Amino acid sequence: MEAAWTRFFPHTRKILSILHEDQSIGSPQRLFVDFSILADATSRLHDPNLGGGALLDLGFYPVTWAFLILYKHPKNESTLPQINATMMLTERGVDEFTSITLTFEKLRAVAYLTTSISNTTPKPFSILVQGEKVSPSSQQQSSFAQERMNS
Repeated sequence: MEAAWTRFFPHTRKILSILHEDQSIGSPQRLFVDFSILADATSRLHDPNLGGGALLDLGFYPVTWAFLILYKHPKNESTLPQINATMMLTERGVDEFTSITLTFEKLRAVAYLTTSISNTTPKPFSILVQGEKVSPSSQQQSSFAQERMNS
């Protein structure tokens, strides 16, 4: 339930307002979300008997952001995405790396979600949303990033 709380945080509501109501980057086109940690080999995350693996413990966060930003986007009209996923298992049989691609046809947007128990989320971001608007001054695509906090 902890990751589900994310949707109720004030900063989450502000981000969704910026993206859904203000549409400061236009319609979102690509979403990149990663939540990865370097788990010690003795951690329960490496133990299949203790519910180990990246997807079940960490993957809920990227999936939550994808559904908040893209699935709940007004232009998507709550249309479910196409899902493709791959994972690499450890010798003990838990997923070490998981990548998920969610294709939101109605919104014409794609979410690239990753999680790992053998690497950390790359700095400077953990969430990056790219939209259809292009900044006239820089000719670069507009984007919105949620920077990773040091822990």
